[in-house]
Amino acid sequence: MALKAQAGRDVPVSGQNGANAPALYQGFDGQYIEGSWRPGKHGGVQVDTDPYSGATLAETVMANQGDLDEAYRAAAKAQVSWAARPPAERAAVMAGVDRMVRVLYKIS
Repeated sequence: MALKAQAGRDVPVSGQNGANAPALYQGFDGQYIEGSWRPGKHGGVQVDTDPYSGATLAETVMANQGDLDEAYRAAAKAQVSWAARPPAERAAVMAGVDRMVRVLYKIS
């Protein structure tokens, strides 16, 4: 499998074309907790490989129980203010996310 330099490291480039080409993952080098990215405290990395070529598709930083507890507390805290917003405002936020995903992934 071919590699190309991206963001200071080599990433695999799929040799397949069109709808059958697997998505190549990036940006799994931290845990997003309470509004910021940081390394997981587990210290390990889960490697996801292409079953056909064996090439590394993604390296996901592992979380430990403390990371999970911290993320849960942050989510529970954020949910209170989210739930307090009017339904129309929450719907507008979700519609905006939908539009961004459709543009990013070129979905009609």
